[in-house]
Amino acid sequence: MAAKKLIYPLYQLGNPQLRLFRPNWALTLVRPGREQPSDTVQFRIPMEMTKCDVKNYLEKAYSVPVGAVRTRIQFVRGPVLVLHANMYLGQHLSS
Repeated sequence: MAAKKLIYPLYQLGNPQLRLFRPNWALTLVRPGREQPSDTVQFRIPMEMTKCDVKNYLEKAYSVPVGAVRTRIQFVRGPVLVLHANMYLGQHLSS
């Protein structure tokens, strides 16, 4: 099935503009080093993202229920810092 080209109406003074806001971040799903529960996933995310950003990104963009977000900074060789975020999907975890 061919993709349809969206045709937006021309903007006229006083009419609202149709805008699509997308974040400038990319989340990379990575395979964890050790065995994790089936409701846990691990992402490689930019250092600028906060736990709240990660949770909102997954819930709003992909409609994935996120229970908790835990982050850690992993130092690797070279000038790159890697921030890993573990997502616990489903119900919220009790602290």
